[in-house]
Amino acid sequence: MNVELNSNDPVPHTHLITLHEVDIQLTNRKTILTETTPTNDNNQFTNVIKSFLSKVFSQPIIDHNWESRYYSGHLVATCGNFVAYSLKRQNGDDIVCVFYKQVDFRSVINPPFSGDIHDLVFSFSDDVLLACVDQASHLRIYRIEKVDEPNELQHILILFIDLQYSNNQYPPTLSWCYFIPDSNDSEDNDAYTMLSVTHGSNVEVLNVDIASQSCISENMLSLNQIENGRLTYADNNGNVTCVCFSPDGTALGTGTDKGEIKFFSINFDQPQTCRCLHLWIPHEGRPISSLFFLDDHKNLTQDTQLWRYAISGCDQNRELKVWSCTNWSCLQIIRYLKVSFMKYELKIMLKHSSRQKSSIPRISTITHAEGLKISVHIIH
Repeated sequence: MNVELNSNDPVPHTHLITLHEVDIQLTNRKTILTETTPTNDNNQFTNVIKSFLSKVFSQPIIDHNWESRYYSGHLVATCGNFVAYSLKRQNGDDIVCVFYKQVDFRSVINPPFSGDIHDLVFSFSDDVLLACVDQASHLRIYRIEKVDEPNELQHILILFIDLQYSNNQYPPTLSWCYFIPDSNDSEDNDAYTMLSVTHGSNVEVLNVDIASQSCISENMLSLNQIENGRLTYADNNGNVTCVCFSPDGTALGTGTDKGEIKFFSINFDQPQTCRCLHLWIPHEGRPISSLFFLDDHKNLTQDTQLWRYAISGCDQNRELKVWSCTNWSCLQIIRYLKVSFMKYELKIMLKHSSRQKSSIPRISTITHAEGLKISVHIIH
């Protein structure tokens, strides 16, 4: 069955993707969905009640023309009402601008950085932490605070590390842990401050709350000077292309350009016990583009089973698969038929609908008219 979604139509279109395999073809003015009838027991998706997708509204908040090219990291990061973005100075070095959307509170971070900002990301903790890494592989982590008198934002450097990465062919990228505490976790659990730094085949995991205790004033540290709160994962086949923490903070997933995904245990108290828990090749050896766990961060109960489902992407996210982490079976496949000029960035919208009570997650994709980004909404 083919379904055509025409972008010229003033009425917004949504199409519930119910079957096991779906091909999506993007053209300049329309989107065509082809659904393939499943040949196995994965047709459980056909029995799911229909739900809605909210309309997507956009409002320009940054007026800047970045160079049109592929960026391995983020140029813009958000955390609630906080927005951070990098800008190029006339001397070639970047600066980071931070502002608070509700009121005109702004701050410019200019330590100075060396060359380009390769990545900048906000943490998911109550404390607003901003991590950024520049072209010289200098990692800086700031605490961002809103001060009412005077009306301004303050940025406080809490950790400064020289990663000493010499190969700029693989710029470092950053990922925070989106931690979901259970009833036994204390409110000050520091899993919120776990940060991964990738470079080539290596991944460093820092517990920023612990590692920052090694930082004296604003002095730069080397990785070897961090005595506690650091783990290194070098047992990856190929260059690491994506990283994802399990929501309980006990495991780390890494995807590589050799098509492998590995799950490693996390234990800062006993680093020598950290090992590979599972090796997985979800896309027949093709390079992994993305990996996400599909957990409901908004409607957690004591009976919620964490990291039950996952989504993986390959071929620059032109193919997406939903997996059951219980038995590693594939529940659904979505393919965006290849268009040479399109590259897709995959994001997970962490707000879930409370109207839907199905135990099976579903994918809905929102494709921007330019074909440059896919937002994926998983509804439980």
